[in-house]
Amino acid sequence: MQFDHIVEVEPGVHWTAEKLVSRTAAYFPDHFPNNPVLPMTVLLECKLNLAHQFVSKLIKELGSRGNYQVCELRKIKMNEFIHPGDVVVCHLKLKQLNDEELVLSCQSLVDGKRVCVVEIVGAIYNSSEL
Repeated sequence: MQFDHIVEVEPGVHWTAEKLVSRTAAYFPDHFPNNPVLPMTVLLECKLNLAHQFVSKLIKELGSRGNYQVCELRKIKMNEFIHPGDVVVCHLKLKQLNDEELVLSCQSLVDGKRVCVVEIVGAIYNSSEL
């Protein structure tokens, strides 16, 4: 699953993306049927896909030919449930980049209220390093 639109780009620094949570998604009938909410795993998948797009562009901007691999998700916190019909806005920001790791900060909001945060830790490597 992915975000619907990338609405703001500051190359190599920050992206903002939006996702309308479909009322007809296949997982809602099974995930709290009387009070359907977006599973956190689905939201994390969206964030990981956005991170992959961001880092792929970053690698090109840096003139590198490396690949990106997620190593860790940390500081995960879910503050509120996300319901069918909600619009999720995700702010993804490059927090740290050095020879050892890349850290992205992701904050998701619904109606201006924070619903989820996570740091995505990864590594950029050349295929010759495998």
